[in-house]
Amino acid sequence: MFPNHSNEGASIVVAVIAPDQPVRLVRAPNAIPALQALVGAPFDRTDVGIQGVVALTNTSGILQALPFCRYNPLTGTPIKATFLLVATQGDEFVSLPRELRETIAWDFGRIDNSELLD
Repeated sequence: MFPNHSNEGASIVVAVIAPDQPVRLVRAPNAIPALQALVGAPFDRTDVGIQGVVALTNTSGILQALPFCRYNPLTGTPIKATFLLVATQGDEFVSLPRELRETIAWDFGRIDNSELLD
């Protein structure tokens, strides 16, 4: 289930998490095609155990044997290929809030440019 995107086109801050790389924050258009471009493919919405945050993961990651990226802290299952962390508010994608910086770093690794949340 994807958000209805009443604020589609607005810019949001998301975390891009790629294999063997630190977490990188980017400002991206809040539109499905732009978010898919960051993931590199169509995505699934996956719970990661952080309230108000979901992972947008490559739908073909496991099937295509894409490279391991991180473990899902909620389930312990591997997440393959580049994925995004995005905040949600109801059914909408919104910017990651500053107060989640430490939680994201703890669960997924060092954030390379956390000043984007300041």
